[in-house]
Amino acid sequence: MCISRSFMSIFFASNRPHSTNGILGDLFALCPYDPTANSVEAVLDSSRYFVLKVEDHGRHAFIGMGFQERTEAFDFNVTLQDFFKQIRAEKQAAAAPPVEIGPKKDYSLKEGQTISISIGNVSRLQG
Repeated sequence: MCISRSFMSIFFASNRPHSTNGILGDLFALCPYDPTANSVEAVLDSSRYFVLKVEDHGRHAFIGMGFQERTEAFDFNVTLQDFFKQIRAEKQAAAAPPVEIGPKKDYSLKEGQTISISIGNVSRLQG
């Protein structure tokens, strides 16, 4: 399985590499991932199973996908959530007004300038 910018590709395992990206296997299905739609949903009664909505030329089908280990399913779910957060952050950044960048201020000390620091009642250690 490979998740790119907005598509999830599912490959059959085989011994020859896929022609475009080096992943082993033949392309089985392509799932356009939209976080706001029902393209990928977790099954209600299990944390290891998901339903994918795959589409091809206007037709769609629902495919069940399961993980043997809960940790793998958890990682898959976190990846989907991270992707959703990234898309939301990009939309917010695009909608935000541009930040005006003014001239840079020079806060460095000029030649001959000094800084004095007074620290209240500090007794000196004598050794």
